[in-house]
Amino acid sequence: MTEKIITLLGAMMMALGTAGAQSYDRAEVQMPWLTSTNAAGIRQDTLTASNARIHGGAEGGGFRATHEAESAWTAGFSTESVRHLERFSMKGAFSFEQTQGQGMCGSMFIRPGFYPVDVLEFTPGLKTLQRYAFDGSISIDLTDHLRIGGLMDFASANYAKRKDLRHSNYRLDMTFAPSLVYHSGRTAIGLSYIFSKNSETVKAEQIGTSESSYHAFLDKGILFGHDEIWNGSGVHLSEAGVNGFPVMETVNGFGMQLQQGGLFGELTLRSRSGQIGEKQFIWYRFPGWDASADICYTLDALDGGRHIFGIHADVIGQRNYETILEKVTSGGVTTTVEHGSNQIYSRTHAYAGASYDMVSGLWLIRAEAGMSVRKGLASVMYPYITEQSVNVLSASASVSRSIGRIDLIGRAGVSGGGVRESSSMADQDSGVMGAPVRLDEYNDAYVEWLTALQYRLGLGLRCRIWHGIYAEIGGGLHAAPSASVAAGTTRWAGSAAIGYDF
Repeated sequence: MTEKIITLLGAMMMALGTAGAQSYDRAEVQMPWLTSTNAAGIRQDTLTASNARIHGGAEGGGFRATHEAESAWTAGFSTESVRHLERFSMKGAFSFEQTQGQGMCGSMFIRPGFYPVDVLEFTPGLKTLQRYAFDGSISIDLTDHLRIGGLMDFASANYAKRKDLRHSNYRLDMTFAPSLVYHSGRTAIGLSYIFSKNSETVKAEQIGTSESSYHAFLDKGILFGHDEIWNGSGVHLSEAGVNGFPVMETVNGFGMQLQQGGLFGELTLRSRSGQIGEKQFIWYRFPGWDASADICYTLDALDGGRHIFGIHADVIGQRNYETILEKVTSGGVTTTVEHGSNQIYSRTHAYAGASYDMVSGLWLIRAEAGMSVRKGLASVMYPYITEQSVNVLSASASVSRSIGRIDLIGRAGVSGGGVRESSSMADQDSGVMGAPVRLDEYNDAYVEWLTALQYRLGLGLRCRIWHGIYAEIGGGLHAAPSASVAAGTTRWAGSAAIGYDF
């Protein structure tokens, strides 16, 4: 079924393309409806562009997150297109990418930090990650002023580590969003319903017999949690009646859009509901919510180019509840009874920033500056409470300049921040003995990776060969000169690609 979908989508993409269209990245910058949740609004924009691309790259170095590879290579291909016809418009894309990393350990998840619970292992080894994705959008004119549309976004990934402690992961992300737009002249009002589902299952195993006891750590928040042998009952990686460590989340919400001339804005509000475990064994439930706001203003320049000024903000809040389960045997039948739950963790992640883009015949300039705030409150063991707040300021810019058939590309970025942490006790006379377990080494490395003063530099060169076909090479350096906890202070990356704008 997947092969048929990819084949059909690929045929559609080839049919959408038109020779002589401008590059897709330049077109996308100028179409705010294209990146919104409202597919019906893509007919508000008029640019047509398509791109197909094969790429590869490698990276290595010391300044990295605890879950990243000592060195890694990536290869893949992608294609995307947007096309406007007489009564309807379409957008489509699909991609495949494979990454292989050496010396990897830490988080066992494909997207570390996405869920409020994480599982870590500590044996460096080879990991292979494959990602598949496709999306499609359509907008249809019902009347002279009303349009309907819908988008479908699907992505899957599988992850494998072949050195004990081995594990394999399967992840799914899916979004479906029907929408409508009322438009009159340069004014448009849109509404979209958003349904999303994401899930991931981690399956761990140990091959053969060994005297070594491989440990795993269940991170319940701010790297407080439970440390034991990987098949112990506390980390839930090998529990009878449950297939691995399954996580699932559903998201429902609405998006509202408004356009007036060159001004465009979107507001989205969504509720979230997640659980960890399956059947009778639901170990955690994590409800939440998220919201985002985007405003941009497009100003046409005298030379035919465009200036786009934008403001973006988003926030997500989640709470995690650990359930109290008991196995009860009656009449020879064992069932699991849930007696209640305790809140052990809550977190809020927020970002606010401003951007500027300029598109002209020879130039593509993009710049952004913003601030992110990550707050977490963990109480994995009564009565101990720990609160952490990580604040990061960042700024980045990229410039592309065309000189004949050559595009010169430069990128630069800087970020840095700080952390505040405090601990307290809800009851000084609780009489509880001991203290919650924490991976201090991993917490220190993670905080430094986020907050250290760090610089990113990149250079690239694109050569337009013939009729939209181009070749591209690039390289980059990520440096944090003052880093002391990480394995090093610099990380490098290089890439090469062949593409076709059609």
